[in-house]
Amino acid sequence: MWAIRGIRTQKPGVRCFGIAESFAPHAAKSTLAGIVMRHDGTIDGTVLGAASVSGSDSTQSIIGMYDSLHRADIGYTLISGLVISMYNMIDIEKIALHTGTPVISVTYNDSGGLHDAIRRHFDPPDERIARYDQLPDRERVRLHTGHDVYAAYAGCSYDDVRRALDSVTRQGAVSEPIRVAQLVARAADSAHKKTSVPGRAVPADSAHTV
Repeated sequence: MWAIRGIRTQKPGVRCFGIAESFAPHAAKSTLAGIVMRHDGTIDGTVLGAASVSGSDSTQSIIGMYDSLHRADIGYTLISGLVISMYNMIDIEKIALHTGTPVISVTYNDSGGLHDAIRRHFDPPDERIARYDQLPDRERVRLHTGHDVYAAYAGCSYDDVRRALDSVTRQGAVSEPIRVAQLVARAADSAHKKTSVPGRAVPADSAHTV
C-alpha cells in the first residue's frame, strides 16, 4: 500500500480532474470527458477519451486521458462511478498509483450489488464478478448541501474526500467538475463525433495552445 498524499482543499487554486461518461444505447464505445477545474470554479483544461461498452479498458483509458494533459498541477481525480459503460470497471488504486495523486469515485445511490445484473449480461460471468468483488467498498458521505453520496477512494482519507467534495459541490449532490464533464461528454456523444481524438487534450481557450 502506498503512502497517503491527501488533498489540500484549503487552497482555491487546487485542481480537480473530473471525469464522466455518456453513451447511446447499443453503442460499442462510450465517450469519456475530463475537465480540469480549480476549486474556485475556473476551468483550464479538457480532454476526451473513450471506453468499450461491456469492455475492460476504462482504467487504461482514464490513465491515457490524464497523461495526455501533461500537467503536474492536478491535485486529485474525481470520477463519476466505479462501474461505467455497462460493467466496465475502474481500478482507482491503479490510477492513483500511476498518477501519484488521490482518486475519488462517486455514486449517488446505495446499492445491493450488481452480481445478478452481471450474471444476466455475461456468459460466463465468473471473471467479471471476480473483478467486481475486487472493487473497494463505498462509504456514505454527507455533503454540506444535505445530500448523501457514496465514495470509494485511493491515496487520501475519508476526511479528505468529504472536504474535497464539499469544496466543489455548489448545490445538490453532483460536484461541479463532474457536472461539467457530463455536459461535455453528452454533447460530444450526441454529435456522433469528437472534437478531439481519444486521449488528446483540448485547451481551455481554443485560440491558445499552451
